Amino acid sequence: MTVFRPRPIPSSLKPPPIRVLPVDEHRPFWSVMIPTYNPRADYLEETLRSVLKQDPGPDQMQIEVIDDCSNDDTAFQVTQRVGAGRVTFHRESENRGLANSWNRCIERARGHWVHILHQDDIVLPGFYNLLRQGAEQSDAGAAFCRYAVVNSKGHWLRISELHRESAGLLDDWHAKITVQQLIQCPSIAVRRLVYEQLGGFCRDCAILLIGRCGNELPLSFRSGLSLQAS
Repeated sequence: MTVFRPRPIPSSLKPPPIRVLPVDEHRPFWSVMIPTYNPRADYLEETLRSVLKQDPGPDQMQIEVIDDCSNDDTAFQVTQRVGAGRVTFHRESENRGLANSWNRCIERARGHWVHILHQDDIVLPGFYNLLRQGAEQSDAGAAFCRYAVVNSKGHWLRISELHRESAGLLDDWHAKITVQQLIQCPSIAVRRLVYEQLGGFCRDCAILLIGRCGNELPLSFRSGLSLQAS
């Protein structure tokens, strides 16, 4: 009789553990975490302003820039000028790469829901309110919306697929997400509890977490919109 043994998972594909936060009634709902590395000042400013225009206050939203040891202090200067004390800043002591930067964002997040927003992406008005509705109306592990890809002049190049006509939980999502990448970072927020249960992002397969999330927990689709730079 032939015995088949599963191949061990390479260490680079094992999700790193995420620290479990203690129970705290005073945690904010949102953690908007903005990873940076050698950012363009004008793009980062636009990113920060798009969040601050929707800021419900520090009791409801943590906003932090996490810099992956950039070559200059652009990220710090823009954060100080635009954030005006509202946005906190953390700089890594060495460059650790994208997946590790995302994991640092999650580790430093204090909110119940984590939104990782890149240095050249923005959210349109109403984004956080709409996703919060989806989060509070279901047991979804993540909530996302459509996104548009824009060029350096702000012109829209394309818009993502409409996954359902109205907001709600998606059916057969895992079958779809495993064959095609349908979500981009600015359009999705994930419960921190999901990261605590499933782990963070792998160095060699940073998008794996979304697939695991869609397999084990329901995903909520909302009608908001985010913009991603091309």
